[in-house]
Amino acid sequence: MGENSSRDITLQLLEAITNNFSEDRKVGSGEYGDVYRGVLDGEDIAVKKLHFLEGTDDRQFHYELRNLIKVSHKNVVRLIGYCYESRHKYMEHNGEPVLAKRMERVLCSEYMHGGSLDKHIADESCGLDWPTCYEIIKGTCEGLNHLHTSWDKPIFHLDLKASNILLDNSMKPKISDIGLFKLVSSTKTGIKEIFTRRQSIWYMPPEYIDMGFISKKFDVFSLGIIIIKVMAGNLGYSNCGIMSPKEFIKLVSENWMKRLHAMPGYYSSHEIDILRVITCVEIALRCVHKDRNERPSIKDIVHELEELEAEIDRIMLLPPDRRQTLLFNQGPGPEFPKINSLCMACNLAQYKIILDFKLSLIEAITNGFSDDQKICSDRYGDVYWAMHNGEEIVVKRLHSLQGLDDNGFLDEMYNLTKVHHKNIGRLIGYCYEPCLVNIEHNEELVSARTIERILCFEYMRGESLDKHIADEPCGLDWPILYKIIKGTCEGLNHLLSAQEKPILHLDLTPGNIFLVKGKTPKIVGFGLWRLIDSTKMHQTKIFKETHGYMPPEYVDIGFISNKYDVFSLGVIIIKMMAGNMGYSRCFKMSPKEFIELVRKNSLSIYHEHHIFCAY
Repeated sequence: MGENSSRDITLQLLEAITNNFSEDRKVGSGEYGDVYRGVLDGEDIAVKKLHFLEGTDDRQFHYELRNLIKVSHKNVVRLIGYCYESRHKYMEHNGEPVLAKRMERVLCSEYMHGGSLDKHIADESCGLDWPTCYEIIKGTCEGLNHLHTSWDKPIFHLDLKASNILLDNSMKPKISDIGLFKLVSSTKTGIKEIFTRRQSIWYMPPEYIDMGFISKKFDVFSLGIIIIKVMAGNLGYSNCGIMSPKEFIKLVSENWMKRLHAMPGYYSSHEIDILRVITCVEIALRCVHKDRNERPSIKDIVHELEELEAEIDRIMLLPPDRRQTLLFNQGPGPEFPKINSLCMACNLAQYKIILDFKLSLIEAITNGFSDDQKICSDRYGDVYWAMHNGEEIVVKRLHSLQGLDDNGFLDEMYNLTKVHHKNIGRLIGYCYEPCLVNIEHNEELVSARTIERILCFEYMRGESLDKHIADEPCGLDWPILYKIIKGTCEGLNHLLSAQEKPILHLDLTPGNIFLVKGKTPKIVGFGLWRLIDSTKMHQTKIFKETHGYMPPEYVDIGFISNKYDVFSLGVIIIKMMAGNMGYSRCFKMSPKEFIELVRKNSLSIYHEHHIFCAY
């Protein structure tokens, strides 16, 4: 383990490079002393002249100095030199000047041009962007881990706070003022001064405030406060004490998601950034646990962050489809256990965290919803083609419907984000944003508030299954037909059984089964029927178009169960194998007679078990 090449610097030299500690060289005053800027051997340095405190223990000073000298880490401020020198100077005593001996203690360290972290923390959150904040959090953890674990006897900081995290030119963090808390607290006036410094008290764990107990978990508590303030600001920090951990994680992650989308030209992986956000805030909440035994060690924290980064690196090497599945699915399995646990932890916030698109972005990629990019219109809205991040996507702009339940919309978005399967159309993003539009009222244009609700899906080159449904049996050959039937069954099974709560489609029709390359079926449009059906409009039109795929218990009394979609699936399979005309006969014939009819149309007897779904 390397040590600093710090040296003993004379007071005379320090006076020379600071212009005798002049005010114009002073860059700050802290709790331990005044800081001046000087140049030594062509390098900017920070010269901290410690305050004189009655009762300072010289042995304690030398002990802390030895600790400082042996510390060498990229995230700890480097000690360049020190001065411990006595001076005789005249001081006033009882109104008379007397010659007294005074010990000058000065520490010289590298100069940090970025200032201290507390300058960037406001009421809301840190003013820096998320990648910078994450590097500050991660670097601070690594620096503290070095202090706690790299020596036979750990070095406790005991005054870790935002003002003691300094930033260099590239905004990399370095921990400063190591050991000074113990030095000051050992003096006769030190304890009193420390407890009158409001800034320091906020970072102290309850066991120290209540009974003066010190352990490794002292610094861990302080670290947790720093992370929370970086991510949620001073006001946000006050919320963490009155909210449940799940509520606080949701609040912080949603706020950062909004900030990420507001950044000009920011189109990178939001889900990766938010996984880091959730990890950091969850770690911070464990750090500030009132019971010190429940707090993690700094070694465990660093290991947790390293594991997360290793898993993210592996995920980013995967093909895009597999990568999206792991990031979006809340149960990716044992291959990536950390990602799995994170997604489980942020279950409530997941739909907001990953897929929230800005309306301005949607307008840009659709050229203002231009007719040139319009693919079609259906009963739910207008559909456009667009490019996003080099990928073709479908943008569905939903109609504005009276009585649409906003909570219902967000619930359906949450359901959509959980669905990832080769036979289901992949949701890429959604937009839910209020805006003002001009409408005509009494022959005048007036501004009105409306909500834009937009869904973005993967673009699928192909056609919908209804193009192949005619009066006669489907014109596709049997292997292709069987592939479509099997894939549709597997996709529907994923919707109904892969999640804790089944996701009902409720509008499974041939028009909502899309055939992509190789005639692979993908189910689309799930969730929209239930959303539109909750409004007062369009019900008659929807009922007319989808009536034939609705089970009798819904048509008669509005009853919905898991078997609703199974009935729809049966109708689709029958129409594929027997056509519309054949389907109309199936209810007039016994199952045996209908199977015989299908057999006569040259379909194999091995198809029989598919037909019973509708019964």
